[in-house]
Amino acid sequence: SRGAIGPPSEDLEEFLSATSTLADPFLRASASGMVAGWYFANNEPDEALPHAEQAMELATALGNPSLATMARFSLGGALMVRDPQRARQLLLESVELGRQVGNDFFVGMALGRIARIGADASDPVWARQFRDAIDTAVNHDDRRNAVVLLDVHLQALLTTGRDEPAALLFGYVQQHA
Repeated sequence: SRGAIGPPSEDLEEFLSATSTLADPFLRASASGMVAGWYFANNEPDEALPHAEQAMELATALGNPSLATMARFSLGGALMVRDPQRARQLLLESVELGRQVGNDFFVGMALGRIARIGADASDPVWARQFRDAIDTAVNHDDRRNAVVLLDVHLQALLTTGRDEPAALLFGYVQQHA
């Protein structure tokens, strides 16, 4: 089905095995963040957590702001159910770091995750930040990122029970994408 990632596979086990021996901490952190994202997408936050924590630990040790953006995004996602306040703080930090380094993708995606834990258009700070992320994608002629951000917003609207605005946005995106 569309958007389904599927259960763990031999490929994941092979990826975990191969990346666990990487000497480069940047690559290990990136790989850990990817695995955390995979588990998050499969709605397995407890499985994502150790990988997200490892990405965060490595990113902090390296002091790389791009990696820190991704690590906070990963750990924030893994903690959305278990500790929503900490998740929100990590995701806000991901937004700020992402803006500093021009990582528009993680800015928009982190804002989308924040929306799923309770922020929406009634939160003026969140709404402005999310609008800025969409505007940045549009101003850079990045239609793919703009459509992804709008899709994230659709999911956030549905998650927070705002079905009618989601349907209107869906219709608009389908007509203009």
